[in-house]
Amino acid sequence: MGGTSGALYTLMLVRIAHILERREPSAHGLFQAARECVGGAIDVISSYGGAKRGDRTMLDALHGANDVLKDLDSAACTNLSPAELVEAFARAAAGCRSEAQATQAMRARAGRASYVSSDHWTKPDAGATAVAIWMDALVGPLRANAM
Repeated sequence: MGGTSGALYTLMLVRIAHILERREPSAHGLFQAARECVGGAIDVISSYGGAKRGDRTMLDALHGANDVLKDLDSAACTNLSPAELVEAFARAAAGCRSEAQATQAMRARAGRASYVSSDHWTKPDAGATAVAIWMDALVGPLRANAM
């Protein structure tokens, strides 16, 4: 990773902290916060970084998670057990991983990859891969605490 990812992570984490500060500490409250956090991360990174979906950046992976999370109806989520909420988050992490992998075939239009030779675009975008790694890393502890 490189470029402005450090600054973007700072902005993203500040946004996430503000969202989490106002959420109830229940499983359902935290799941709703996760939905808001992913959406907030997309908004702040797009706003400050200028990238959009399909530009071969960390945003592509975040959109993969967001697609899954936004499809879950808020009212329906209140009827899910903590374990079912964790599995919904695991599906979002899988969506994130899938979109990160898909960046391998994308043309870089933003981020560090946009100013290096396309000969180096042989693997998925590093920023998108990093997002998929930390999303996956959250699933294990969530599963352990939901059981």
